[in-house]
Amino acid sequence: KIILEYCETALITAAFFKIIVRSSTNYDYYINFKVELEMEIKVLGTGCSSCKALYETTKQAISELGCDATLIKEEDLLKIMEYNILGLPALVIDEKVVSAGKRLSLSEVKELITK
Repeated sequence: KIILEYCETALITAAFFKIIVRSSTNYDYYINFKVELEMEIKVLGTGCSSCKALYETTKQAISELGCDATLIKEEDLLKIMEYNILGLPALVIDEKVVSAGKRLSLSEVKELITK
């Protein structure tokens, strides 16, 4: 009999699981493993100075935090419109808009990434 348990963790870039293998002799074997989760971060903007600055700030935040993240600069207006935002630049983490219409500082971007 195999039981799979999800173990809650504070890390945002990994999920931890525990497998319990129950043998016929009633001994349990525990196997812990970690699954890395890659975060997708998008900076939405048309190429203005604020959009470029947010992209660079986000790139620096990812580097300093050491996250496993893919950073995408989205400049296609039709794709940007799909997010229903009124102001640019915007920051999207895992398809959720976390900021729109303002230029964020490095500490603000780090805080949004680690939420």
